Amino acid sequence: MKMTREMWEQVKYFHPYRENSPDNFGDPLAIEQELVFNLDLFRIRICRPVLIHCGTDKEHSGTGQHPLGRAVDCHVAGVDLLDMFLAAERIGFKGIGVYQWGLHLDVRVGGIARWCKLSKTYLPLEAKYMDVLRRIYQYKGG
Repeated sequence: MKMTREMWEQVKYFHPYRENSPDNFGDPLAIEQELVFNLDLFRIRICRPVLIHCGTDKEHSGTGQHPLGRAVDCHVAGVDLLDMFLAAERIGFKGIGVYQWGLHLDVRVGGIARWCKLSKTYLPLEAKYMDVLRRIYQYKGG
């Protein structure tokens, strides 16, 4: 279900209709409700502001999750990528991509996808590595 103006009023940390909002969701009414409320939970878990770089912008592939309103690219200043990744994993985002600048987070329909991009190469984050990351997160008290 797509967001409505009324639903945006229920969101605690993201306010694309406010003047000078730092968040770039693109069209706020084209964003999926599940994505926005997961982002709010992510913000609560990470305990820092989450900056949204892009949502439904035109720069992304027409076949990806962004044009469908199911994805954002974001970062959290002062939080390392592993902690961001593990917090996003804990919230239940179905797609998580790790980049040098931050994360791609999505609520795709269907299976789970995990990847990282090093230089110009996309690499899958395989299940065996995910188990190790989950253990690290539990050890850190996540």
